[in-house]
Amino acid sequence: LRTGDPRAASGRVLRAALQQTESQYGFAGVTDGRTLRILNHEGVTWHDHVNREFYEQALERYRQVGYLEFTNFDNLFGQVLLTGRAVLSNEPSRDPRAGGLPPGHPPLNTFLGVPILNGDQILGMIGVANRENGYGDGEQHRLEVLAQMTGVIYDAYAKQQREAELAQQLRQAHKMEAIGRLAGGIAHDFSNQLTVIKGCAQFLLDAMLADDPGRRDVERISATVERGARLVCQLLAFARQESIQPCSQSLADLVNEMAAMFRQLLGEQVHFHVRAAPGLWRVLLDLGQIEQVIMNLVINARDAMVTPGERFPVGTLTVEMANVELDAGAFQPTVER
Repeated sequence: LRTGDPRAASGRVLRAALQQTESQYGFAGVTDGRTLRILNHEGVTWHDHVNREFYEQALERYRQVGYLEFTNFDNLFGQVLLTGRAVLSNEPSRDPRAGGLPPGHPPLNTFLGVPILNGDQILGMIGVANRENGYGDGEQHRLEVLAQMTGVIYDAYAKQQREAELAQQLRQAHKMEAIGRLAGGIAHDFSNQLTVIKGCAQFLLDAMLADDPGRRDVERISATVERGARLVCQLLAFARQESIQPCSQSLADLVNEMAAMFRQLLGEQVHFHVRAAPGLWRVLLDLGQIEQVIMNLVINARDAMVTPGERFPVGTLTVEMANVELDAGAFQPTVER
């Protein structure tokens, strides 16, 4: 069999399997250990009257990408993939390994599945079902011979998939590079605009008296421009045109500076509080990035405070800071069993 089109070659093997085992239904698919990707299926398949919505979605998925994927291995075909051995069952209704079938699937009266192997690696499987007189050693042997042939085909399919994934990663890298260049250009232009605004704000401050009622608003404009300049630094860092510059900073001072902006952002129905433990340590960080982190936390908390049926958040939002010492165990990943 030529492997130029692994899926077409796999389909020819499956049709031969159905003929040689006298089966009404069959499928062939590849696996990555977590999913079974059905590349070919022949004979009686989905029962559109039992679960039409699932049936139509399955067919649409098959038309779009050329395969179906299943992650539930609690069934007969799952036993083939989990054990790497043939599974023969002439009474699936009484077989404790049978598990459940996907919605809309016709019942399996008999089943035979064999793995497709490359050494010890399980590449996939061929499954046939509903032979009138059940399966025996002869049908299993014939199916295993066909599975050996399919190993070469599925190895070629796996290589094609890896090449496609590498090509996609390369396209994504080129796209990110283009976005980086665009971000760098926008950041430089935006920085020039901020410089003008900052200069005008400083001229206004120099011309104002200390008790001028508008001085506070101009100072707020100047502070906002400073934050904008730090965002520009983040864009330039993303574009690899400027390095991140960490500095020693008091988080309490930073959050208090941002408090007025947060209160405007949260609205009148949210009470915003800052709670800093005494003797809070200074931290070494990039100012623009930590501002973005705090802003994201506040926005996410605000969104979570909108109750069903309401348009605006209501409640109390507190940003609390304290010194915490962590040992090496705090950074070890936890595994749930």
